Amino acid sequence: MSLAPRLLRSRFAFATALQLAALPAFAQQAPAPSASAPSVAEPVDTIEEIVITTQKRAQNLQDVPISVTAITGEEISNLGIGESVDIAAQTPGLTIGFPSGETNTPAIFLRGVGLNDYNANSNGSVGWYMDGVYISQVTSQNFQLFDLERVEVARGPQGTLYGRNTTGGLVSFISNKPNQEERAGYLRASYGKWDAVKLEGAYGGPVTDTLAARLSLAYNRADGYIDNEFPGGHDNNDADNWAGRFALSWQPSETIDVLFNVHGAQNRSLSAQYEHQGTQDPSGSGSSCSLSQIQSDVCIDALGYRDTKNNERGEYNLEGDLDVDTFGTFLQVEFEIGELTLTSLTAYEWVDKLFQEDTDASPNQLIEIEYVNDGWEFTQELRLAADSENYHWQVGAYYLSERVRVDNFLDLFRELRPLVESIDPIAYPGGFDPGGAAVGAPIFFSKTHYSQQVESAAVFGQLDYDFTEKLRATIGGRFTWEARDFKEDVAFQEPTFSAPVFGLTDDVDFKEWSGKLGLDYRPVEELLLYASVSRGFKSGGFSGAFAFDPAELPAFDPETILAYEVGGKWDLFDKRLRLNAGVFYYDYTDLQVFTTVNVAPSVIITILDNAGQAKIYGSDIELEMTPLSGLHVALGAEFLHTELTRYTNDAGVNYTGNELVFAPGVSLNGRVRYERSVGPGTLSLQTDFNYQDRVFFETGNDRALSQGSYGLWNGRVAYRFQEGRYEAAVFARNLLDRNYLASAFPLSGLGFNEQMWGHPRTFGVELTARF
Repeated sequence: MSLAPRLLRSRFAFATALQLAALPAFAQQAPAPSASAPSVAEPVDTIEEIVITTQKRAQNLQDVPISVTAITGEEISNLGIGESVDIAAQTPGLTIGFPSGETNTPAIFLRGVGLNDYNANSNGSVGWYMDGVYISQVTSQNFQLFDLERVEVARGPQGTLYGRNTTGGLVSFISNKPNQEERAGYLRASYGKWDAVKLEGAYGGPVTDTLAARLSLAYNRADGYIDNEFPGGHDNNDADNWAGRFALSWQPSETIDVLFNVHGAQNRSLSAQYEHQGTQDPSGSGSSCSLSQIQSDVCIDALGYRDTKNNERGEYNLEGDLDVDTFGTFLQVEFEIGELTLTSLTAYEWVDKLFQEDTDASPNQLIEIEYVNDGWEFTQELRLAADSENYHWQVGAYYLSERVRVDNFLDLFRELRPLVESIDPIAYPGGFDPGGAAVGAPIFFSKTHYSQQVESAAVFGQLDYDFTEKLRATIGGRFTWEARDFKEDVAFQEPTFSAPVFGLTDDVDFKEWSGKLGLDYRPVEELLLYASVSRGFKSGGFSGAFAFDPAELPAFDPETILAYEVGGKWDLFDKRLRLNAGVFYYDYTDLQVFTTVNVAPSVIITILDNAGQAKIYGSDIELEMTPLSGLHVALGAEFLHTELTRYTNDAGVNYTGNELVFAPGVSLNGRVRYERSVGPGTLSLQTDFNYQDRVFFETGNDRALSQGSYGLWNGRVAYRFQEGRYEAAVFARNLLDRNYLASAFPLSGLGFNEQMWGHPRTFGVELTARF
């Protein structure tokens, strides 16, 4: 038996024993009567009950036999979570990286299941939902959070009710709906380091006896925190975006509920800059550096450049744009037909993106890339559900139509163009300046233009049946049909030979099933035990990466997971303590893996194909408690083991035995909040943290492309007065100013790695008014 599995099991056993051992101790720590104690004990708060809709119906969090983390909108505001991807800091098992830099396309992993492909036609393995609508476009998944009711994160395959692309689980964001009872709203403004300004607000209420409306807006801007020392450079990694949402709720009768939503957002920032890490020997031999040399920043790239700056400075000849526009709308209608509920959800989402990247992160024109893409999706879901005394069932049908269009341009070795032109003075097209205009002539370039059309349909059903008051069974299944059409034209040009142009037109279709079989048992009212086996799958498709040969663009197959899980949810001491835990094992087959390979000097290809098999096992633990009035503590942990048990990619590189990317063996999170009355108002003190041990950013498990263990601390002090109508707060994030990598990408064929560093320490003030 290897050391890693033994350590993992030891960690889990120790953590579980520690939690269980703490329970009687916690009971013994209740305040005992004393001469100095008041005759009437001060009431102790209980843990808030949260109603979630993870199973597409309203249920108490503790009644759902799935490992779910739910964070309320108030907690999100108190934590300063401003973007969708920020929730990972307080969610066990959720890890999010940024292969294209901060504020750009995220790589989302849950319990080690995910995909780090940044291309626009890619779909992740973790379902991303906003108000029940699937956000399939990866370029739309990083958005502002504002005016939220809650966020739900369900771990494990969710293939029955949600279908394809939820092999890892799902993340669901639920916004505040219009209130038919009263008019209400809020305004929040904050100012912080780097002249960061955030504004958000919402207002809504009844319009007529049957109609209510709500308008929500958010704006965010900040100067960049990376100093560009290239002549004429600006501060990079800035922010400049806004978002808005308008919702109408209509109840023409007691049996009909209609919800209409329209939303949009715009980002007009500079592209996030990377840190340059040389990988070639500084002697000029062209050989690769050792790990110690790379980590000492003494190595150079293919043009001899060595970055001597820290991660908040650089020399970038290109300051590209990151322009992202999104728009969407949906209509949800619920009909009560006797004991039946019929739900229709119709939605449309659209995105348009321009991303100009100084890929080499240097003052040279070694490699620069421009990504241009747009896409849309239309979805329609119909569900019919019913409840009785001892069962709940729902059946439904789902349809998705999606299109992505891409026009990317890669510009390589333009720095050497004068030398090439002196040998063969031919005018070559290509390149772009910071304004987006075509200039210069690279030694060679690749222009990738393709479109992808997806049609997917599914039927599904799930039954929850109570054998007794304590024992319940769940059985569900889903069958999916999907077709993908891919059309690509690729132009590749070098000055030494004529430019061949090839096109690829291909299509794939497949039929897959997913499902779940589970049992849950409630020996006492406060304890729920559950066990399940489930199957999930992620769609197959085509690589959208740059290619220099049609053979680099084969179709890849769907991936599947067979997941086994047991767990429990326990409320103790009159709901003053809550312990939720689960243990899981995944048999992962044909998992889709994104790798980068140097096939020749200065020739790099990215490969998206299917690995043979992998195994994942581990445990999640979440603990909440309110030991004193006004004191709330929430802690989370995940212990994880991942291993590629069989994988040699299409370039012949063997990765068998390696860990999966973005899969830390240990991750911890927590928050502590204390409130008490002070003067005419309430003072609150809060701190939160998250920790993870080493993660690898590429499948080869190169330690130069990894981040060692680190932790982040945040803090917030706030004062509410006039019964909570007004609040003033000061906050700090990354209190210890910890330097950490959010992602890294290998381009060693060109002599360097890209590094994407996390956000440095920031602080500010915040004012909130509720009305």
